[in-house]
Amino acid sequence: ETYHNLSSSIFKELYPNDTLPELGSCENRSLALLGLASEETANQEDSQLDRYLLTVIYLSMSGHSWINQTGWLSADSVCTWHGVSCTPGGLSPPEVAGISLGANNLNISLATELFSLVNLRELDLQDNLIPGTLPTLIGELTKLGELQWEAARKASSSVNHMHAESLRLGTGGEQAKLVSGRIPTELALLTRLKILELHAMQVVGTCPTEIGALTQLEQLVLAQNRLSGQIPSELGKLINLVQLDLSYNFLTGSLPPELLNLNRLQILSVSNNELKVGNVLPELRNFTDLQIFNMAQSGVSGSIPYANFEQWTLLTRLDLNENDITGTLPTSIGLLTSIVSFNVPENKITGTLPTEIGMW
Repeated sequence: ETYHNLSSSIFKELYPNDTLPELGSCENRSLALLGLASEETANQEDSQLDRYLLTVIYLSMSGHSWINQTGWLSADSVCTWHGVSCTPGGLSPPEVAGISLGANNLNISLATELFSLVNLRELDLQDNLIPGTLPTLIGELTKLGELQWEAARKASSSVNHMHAESLRLGTGGEQAKLVSGRIPTELALLTRLKILELHAMQVVGTCPTEIGALTQLEQLVLAQNRLSGQIPSELGKLINLVQLDLSYNFLTGSLPPELLNLNRLQILSVSNNELKVGNVLPELRNFTDLQIFNMAQSGVSGSIPYANFEQWTLLTRLDLNENDITGTLPTSIGLLTSIVSFNVPENKITGTLPTEIGMW
């Protein structure tokens, strides 16, 4: 009886067009309902829906093979299960707000039930071997503040308390080829996003103009993919960006003038594409917060203006190699007192190194 009552309150809500599996079925959804119905010592403060969803996720994604399974499927509060965090503040029932299972031997496609945990602020599944593409269902998680789908990143060291709103997914290094596809336009629904990182995932197609709707973004990293076409002018709406990295793709054309609105940038990298940005350096002199600037192999022409180095005093890394830069290096190079790496080979620069370089 309890099984069928739960089916009315949970199963039909989540799967209105599906038939309830028979009691005793080995189907994961049936097993999750059965476990929920038979738990005599289950933490009564938990949301039954969240407990059901997490159980299906565990069963569907071969949780028995995870490196750390502590607490999962136990009668303890789901907020104590390894990698699960709940919202602070005494909500009853508490909401599952974070899942952090980085580097935990997840190698099965994401369970669709994951995207029914609509209160998630953080999802960290990086450094696993999860196959597939970035799913369009990602648009359901509208409270997410950070989206990272990347190849090789250091796993999060904390699991059972909330950090910034975030989503981290991805595969381990050499297995990045398992994740590919186009960037779903549903990303535009995640209006709270502050970090969007789809790094080395063999993403194809063009950079979608819908990203321009994510006006809260502070970091946009789409490096080392297979993006083609031009850089969309809509990126100029992202006036809160401090990092823009579009390097190592197949982008063409020039920098859209709208990108000059992004004068809060600390990291700007568009290197190793098929761009022809031309004499763009004078236009970037007011990017006074720049710390890393990389336009290697980007078709940069003209000379390096004196005013750029005069304004870029925070710069630590500059890479302008393999372009068509002419003229001499300005004496303002001595003002780059924070510089760690300065690369301008394979250009048409003439003259000698300014003596002011001795001020570094």
